[in-house]
Amino acid sequence: MKNALTVVMDCGSTNAAVIAVDDQGHLVHSASRPNASKNQPGGEENGRIWDVDQIWGKLSDACHQVCAEVDKERIRAVTVCTFGADGAPMRQDGTLTYPPICWQDTRTEPLVSEITERMDAWTIFAETGYQIIPFNTLLRLMWLRKHTPEALDRADCFMMMPGLLSFKLCGERSIDPTSGGTTMAMELGERDWSKRMLALADVDPSFFPRWVEPGAVIGHVHKAASEQTGLPVGIPVIAAGHDTQFAAIGSGASPEEAILSSGTWEILMLRINQFEPNRFGFEEGLLYECDAV
Repeated sequence: MKNALTVVMDCGSTNAAVIAVDDQGHLVHSASRPNASKNQPGGEENGRIWDVDQIWGKLSDACHQVCAEVDKERIRAVTVCTFGADGAPMRQDGTLTYPPICWQDTRTEPLVSEITERMDAWTIFAETGYQIIPFNTLLRLMWLRKHTPEALDRADCFMMMPGLLSFKLCGERSIDPTSGGTTMAMELGERDWSKRMLALADVDPSFFPRWVEPGAVIGHVHKAASEQTGLPVGIPVIAAGHDTQFAAIGSGASPEEAILSSGTWEILMLRINQFEPNRFGFEEGLLYECDAV
């Protein structure tokens, strides 16, 4: 029998791609559709959001194309990787109380000064590994709490983009640490939520779904998702997460080698074994995020 295949749904800010990869890492077939954020109808001036259903439609269409070109019996799993920081509050029934605010949106810029009045930037960095950037997820949560609190109050949980798309495949809620690490709300050294950071938005760790580590099973493709995507019913949906971390792994670089990832963003990164924040890194604008392994 030919090598087993994993289908990767890779949603970027400019392209939504689906790739079939064999167990030797060879790209067998791929398809993509253009992707872009959109103006928020009736929303904030210059507001930019993601239309999750539209993105899902693009990924489903591309996935059907890929599945038609390969032996479906070889497809053993599907996984999702996409951008960090963006997410949305979700009701118990799976509908959203507010659309995902795009990282290109500027509405949270005034909150940068507000958050430093409540906690200094070095303390935030030492806890979360993050500099204060306007599109950090925590600032979105603070904005929602301040301007549309009902969106949080009516929600059952908050889902990051990889989780929103994985939910479409299997109906299971989850969040992975590589995505959580982009929120500026994790105690990075513990690989878990920071209660005091989340308290700035008046939410607590119970507002987020269960952690699922990259490589672990979130759930299994249900019938509706199979019909939409062409994927076999019942194959496992494997957690991946923030695309940058998986670019680092895919590069094949050793721990001593720097990696330059070029796409919508250009990121110079290095994989390290532990989180050891220091003043020099803070002052030079360094960021730390959770590795995939």
